[in-house]
Amino acid sequence: MSITTYKGTVENGEIKLQIDVKLPEKTEVFVIVPNEQPKFSLKDMSANMPEDYRTEEENFGEPVGKEFW
Repeated sequence: MSITTYKGTVENGEIKLQIDVKLPEKTEVFVIVPNEQPKFSLKDMSANMPEDYRTEEENFGEPVGKEFW
């Protein structure tokens, strides 16, 4: 079985695809709905950090392209 994916939205209870697609009658389709991402509060996250936490400089190695620091 091969699959093709299309992105769409639900409007008035109907799925509206972003592109004009003609699907044959009785085509079996699967609808995948992504879970809403949790919302994070910087205030809440920082309140949960240990009091003795200290930041450190990170080293990502030598440049591999045209980046520079």
